[in-house]
Amino acid sequence: MLAYSYILENNFVEAEKYAKNSLSNKFEYSYLLYGKIQFQNKKYKDANESLNYFVEKIHKFKKFFREICEAYYYIANMYFKADNFNKARNFLKKAIKLKEDKKFYNDIAVVLIRLGHFFKARLYLNKSLNLDRFYKCSIFNRNQLNKIIKKLTIKYSILCFLVFIAVSTIIMGREYADFTIIILLIIIAFFFSIKPRLTFGIRYKYLKLEISNEFDFNIDEKRIPLILSMYEEDELV
Repeated sequence: MLAYSYILENNFVEAEKYAKNSLSNKFEYSYLLYGKIQFQNKKYKDANESLNYFVEKIHKFKKFFREICEAYYYIANMYFKADNFNKARNFLKKAIKLKEDKKFYNDIAVVLIRLGHFFKARLYLNKSLNLDRFYKCSIFNRNQLNKIIKKLTIKYSILCFLVFIAVSTIIMGREYADFTIIILLIIIAFFFSIKPRLTFGIRYKYLKLEISNEFDFNIDEKRIPLILSMYEEDELV
């Protein structure tokens, strides 16, 4: 098949032309190949249609479960690119039901991190690493996740301490309660501000305010550097 030869050359534009000519309702597998090529050409809507057509026609044949998993995997990645993380998660779960794969576990963990479900994500990364403890995508993502969880632990420990101070002040003396609660509310509001934290930094002959990333407790889930399995050789997402 000429389409395969062009795929080997990473010429997906030409591959798409020949794959389209090879489409056949009697050979549903051609739609899987066509959808994957469309995905590489960033024609995500068309790829979604081709891959869903393939799944619809082939799902009754259990011997093609590996190919169905592959289709789910590509569909999930398309939804990920569209920032539709809930649908991406659903298709990855469908793939996992058919086959346990380190790539599926890794990518569903990335999706969960984007959704802010950090502790659930850790469970999936552990499952990925149980299948391959040297899998670099999951190792990188777990390190990123550990940094997030560390920040959350510090953040909520301090918040619990502040609440303890407020309650203690109310119990010990009402004359200090109003003042203390106002101060604590200001601190908590500052804690949850979307702006980076400000810290004092000493410079020669003068005092200067600096931006500190180390104690920026506000986590933007969509900007955390992570690696999807499909792009492990290419980029962070």
